[in-house]
Amino acid sequence: MFCNVTLESLPLGARLGSSIYDERQTKLLAAGAEITEQLLGSLQRRSIDSVVVNQQDLGRIFAFQPQGKSRITPGDRHDVRATLENDVSRELDRELRLRPLPVLTPSRNPFAAKLRPTSPQAYDSDLTNYLAERREFHVQRLHTLVESCAKGDASDLELTADVFRDSLAGAMEDVDAYACLGANPYMLPYPSRHVIHTAMVAAAIGLKLGLDEKNLHELGIGCLIHDLGMLSVDRMTVGAKKFLEPLEFSEIAKHPLRTFELIEKQIDVVPLGSRMVAYQMHERCNGSGYPRGRTKEQTHPLARIAAVADAFTALVTARPHRPGMLPYAAVEKLLRDTSRGLFDPQVVRGLLQAVGLFPVGSFVELNDRLVGRVIRANQTDYTRPLIEMWPAGRTAGTPAIVDLALETHLSIVRPLTGIRS
Repeated sequence: MFCNVTLESLPLGARLGSSIYDERQTKLLAAGAEITEQLLGSLQRRSIDSVVVNQQDLGRIFAFQPQGKSRITPGDRHDVRATLENDVSRELDRELRLRPLPVLTPSRNPFAAKLRPTSPQAYDSDLTNYLAERREFHVQRLHTLVESCAKGDASDLELTADVFRDSLAGAMEDVDAYACLGANPYMLPYPSRHVIHTAMVAAAIGLKLGLDEKNLHELGIGCLIHDLGMLSVDRMTVGAKKFLEPLEFSEIAKHPLRTFELIEKQIDVVPLGSRMVAYQMHERCNGSGYPRGRTKEQTHPLARIAAVADAFTALVTARPHRPGMLPYAAVEKLLRDTSRGLFDPQVVRGLLQAVGLFPVGSFVELNDRLVGRVIRANQTDYTRPLIEMWPAGRTAGTPAIVDLALETHLSIVRPLTGIRS
């Protein structure tokens, strides 16, 4: 499938996997060629303002850019339980009964100590292109696993550990760029793209909470496998363009158990913490989640991290029954839901530290006729991040890098769905 995108959407330095065409299907650029300023200038001189690209390349094109624009809060899901059981779920239930859950406290050996210190400057373009390219590689590997599992073959399940390990290496170079890439997902292909973004956001939160390497990997692997069970849900239900009724949603509530049915023969390659994440990440602290209606005290701390990451990723992503939310609006909803008891406040603070109240990648309007793009979150004052800033109406030029924590005469007035030159 091919889609039409504007020239300004094409990321400089990127190498798309497929050829680029004009609206008359004339090839403009061969697969693998680099997007350069010279190329874009040449196309503009030919009065070409948009091109046709393969849908598989949209993830590269829209990397680091929010796709959700809706400010409308979606309806709350139904309070539904699943009675389905299998050997894996029974084993996990025994584990939960017999052993006390670990406490979510910073490790004495946090993985965050390995991160390269960030500086108050823009992301390196070579790094962002590399991160986007690796993310697309991870999506394709996971998509292959999903297709195999749909056919009953989970023999390649171990690749989830390799994918997450390689993904997490990107955070070591620039954790803010990594969080920005993770927090701004494109919709397709589902579920392989959703799970990698969920894992990246969860990792960004886990780094702020001081998790060690073992727990980070168990968290990430659990996120990567958690939606495999959606393959067993009727396609008409998954792709419904309406809010599901309770009976329809009850099928969705079974998918954590369906995940274990699909991978049961390979379950030994999945660490215990990862199994807990896949089993419990849809639970809610007030007991309103699924599949079992567990409360905070009954839910593994890694699953509580994954729950926030999954909810944020889902909210900002378009779904068949609703558009994606503006990232700021998604954070607002999570904060409201946390006050209602759905999410762990400690984890939500970790999300704010990782991506900010105006999440990294977001466009914002400032006072004094200025506009900006958030690139680094402020760890203590979530309303005053580091931004790229332009005068309103003149955004084609090189932006100034401004730390709102220092420039106290400037402030964010409101979030924007985008900015125009």
